[in-house]
Amino acid sequence: MKVFKFLFIALIFLNLLACHSQREETLLEIPSASANEIAVNERLLSKEEIQLERGMQWTAFFTAKVLQDFPATRSEVVNLIHAEEQTIRLEDLLGPSTLAPTFKTHFLEIILPYFDPQPKPTEEEDTPPRPIIRGQAKSEIDLNPLKPGGTNFNYNLEASLAFLASMLEENCVVLFFPNNLNFDYGFSLTSTAHPLTLAQENLGILRFGPHQIILEGTKKSIDVNVNQAYVNDGTNVIVARPTRNILHTHCYYPSLNLIHFPNFLNN
Repeated sequence: MKVFKFLFIALIFLNLLACHSQREETLLEIPSASANEIAVNERLLSKEEIQLERGMQWTAFFTAKVLQDFPATRSEVVNLIHAEEQTIRLEDLLGPSTLAPTFKTHFLEIILPYFDPQPKPTEEEDTPPRPIIRGQAKSEIDLNPLKPGGTNFNYNLEASLAFLASMLEENCVVLFFPNNLNFDYGFSLTSTAHPLTLAQENLGILRFGPHQIILEGTKKSIDVNVNQAYVNDGTNVIVARPTRNILHTHCYYPSLNLIHFPNFLNN
């Protein structure tokens, strides 16, 4: 009788242990959402993701430069900002059927010096990290202002084409203006990009207005850390970020499926 009682207790114990082990295995197989989020936030970006983040940084940087240097482009951009989402599709600014022809013309003009194979270092402005982009252009893009014979044509046109192809054809990118745009006297512009993690901050470039440069004796642009507090100060901020589009397979971004891109700097 004692032997039977012992076997019965042992059987119950083994059954509980098996259930506990099965539960642990299940928990290991299905990580919690918070664990996944931590992994996305702390993981290293792939080469393709690094290239995308860097390309978006430069896209926002070039946009700020055009708006700062060419007043005629400002109304075009402001009129294209979606009232609710506060975004503009990059395709609408730089695509073949651009809705901002003046902006596009100046954008294509100013980018070429930055693609010089041996860019000269300058103390006048800070820029996003280099190299801007690697690889070849996949198709011909309308670059009417850059026909042979133009003053900038001796610069690295091929790299410029690769950059535009990456942003317009290989990705879906929007520009986000969390504070819309304010072009009051002496205005400044800050450009940045989505970090492609769950972080709520990233490197940015603050571009000073001409009057600020004269009065304060500062460089044209400097590195800054852009976070929600920075945005909440009300300054002009331009954020380049990806957007998912089910109609284009290259815009699924499956490796970033836990990231909701519109949440960045949008609280």
